[in-house]
Amino acid sequence: MNHQKIKWIICQSIYQLTKIDLIIAFLCFFSVFSYLLVLPQYAQNLNTITTENAELQREVKRNIKQQDIQQVSNKTLTGTALIEIAKSYQYAEVQVVDAKYDPQNQQVQLQLQGEIGNLIASTNDLKQYQNIQLLSLSLVQDDLKKQPNLNVVWQVQEQT
Repeated sequence: MNHQKIKWIICQSIYQLTKIDLIIAFLCFFSVFSYLLVLPQYAQNLNTITTENAELQREVKRNIKQQDIQQVSNKTLTGTALIEIAKSYQYAEVQVVDAKYDPQNQQVQLQLQGEIGNLIASTNDLKQYQNIQLLSLSLVQDDLKKQPNLNVVWQVQEQT
């Protein structure tokens, strides 16, 4: 076969292509192009982000451990524990739905509603006292149409 005949066969093949054939050929070319050029850069960026995220998490955990060691406070919660803890949450604009005190186990149980940032901030503030300890935090939603409640249980060591 000579070059003219090969050229003529290729030209005839191209002229016989329909629009759908051209679209399929374009999509195939685009897929190969993106696979060869885009995906390696995407994988490199993803690996970079993953390693930076892991380093950031390690740094945050290290800072939290240092803060926990540094925040050993000599502050004690005085007064009636149930009232003082409930007031602390109300000052942070958190609604106290229900509050109970179990004198036998020395536990304060609160059912709260409010913005999660305020709940966490006031809980962290309360953790600074020496004579109370956070036992549990749980999120409860009885009805899908109602706002969920946060149940908090504190262990209170009575002052002697």
